[in-house]
Amino acid sequence: MSENELLLAISDIVGKNTKALECRIDRVEASLINKIDEVDARLSNKIDEVDARLSNKIDEVDARLSNKIDEVDARLSNKIDEVDVRLSNKIDEVDARLLNKIDGVDARLSNRMDGVDGCLTNIMLRLENIIEPRLSNIESCYTSTYDKYRDNVEKVETLEMNVEVLQSVVKEHGVKLAALTA
Repeated sequence: MSENELLLAISDIVGKNTKALECRIDRVEASLINKIDEVDARLSNKIDEVDARLSNKIDEVDARLSNKIDEVDARLSNKIDEVDVRLSNKIDEVDARLLNKIDGVDARLSNRMDGVDGCLTNIMLRLENIIEPRLSNIESCYTSTYDKYRDNVEKVETLEMNVEVLQSVVKEHGVKLAALTA
């Protein structure tokens, strides 16, 4: 066999094997494309499932936080109302006692008003030294109690703002997590 014939024979053998390899490569490529499509579909489904579960969890947390805020608000409102009623009752009691004391002083003044200036001075001193300090004490108690409840109202507003920030952060993290799993 001549050199040309030998090269021609080798070329024929390589050509046949190349066609067989090309067929095999085409089949492997088609199989890989199908597998990639299947994996892509499964990943899409899993991402959708994770997204749905995260949305549900975020909604649950949001609902629970809203319920807790409502509970705290209701409890604080009830406590403030209770304290307001108690303070009103105490003030009414103190007012009644003061009126009784004043009526007693008034009655004694009426009995002693014989024109003696010493009695009036005594009464004025009693009002100045006993009754006015007590009234000042009552006023300071009421004012300090009012300040405490006013401060608690500000704390509730701060709590509401913190919950709103927390909700936005949870939603933002949910979006970021969904983007990471995509």
